[in-house]
Amino acid sequence: MKRELIRLNIHVSVLCPGGMNTSIGLTLANKAMPLLNRLSVMDPEEVAPIAIAGLLKKKAVIIPGLLNRWFILMDRLLPEFLKKMIIKNTSNKIDPNSRYNNYYEAKATVFQAQ
Repeated sequence: MKRELIRLNIHVSVLCPGGMNTSIGLTLANKAMPLLNRLSVMDPEEVAPIAIAGLLKKKAVIIPGLLNRWFILMDRLLPEFLKKMIIKNTSNKIDPNSRYNNYYEAKATVFQAQ
C-alpha cells in the first residue's frame, strides 16, 4: 500500500505497539501475566506520542517500547525451535494466585448469566 500511495504523496505507517492497557479488563489481565509480559505492556498515553512522532517522521514501521523492539529483533535472530520452546513456557501463564483473577471470575459469571 505504501508503494501504491507514495506517488499521491500519501505516507503509510504501521503501528505495532505490542500489549496495551486499553481497558480495565486488559489492564488486570496484563498485571496477572509473567514479569516479561508485564514489562512490555504499555499504556495508550505512552504509545500515542511515539506513534505521532513516527508518523511525522514518515516511518514505515513504528514499534513503541525498547522491550517490544527487542522482541522483534529476537524473533528475527532465534531459530524456530527455540521460539516455540519460549512461547510454550511463557504463553497464557496467568498466576492462579493473582488478586486480579477475581475480576475475570466475576466477568465470566456475568457473561454466562446473560
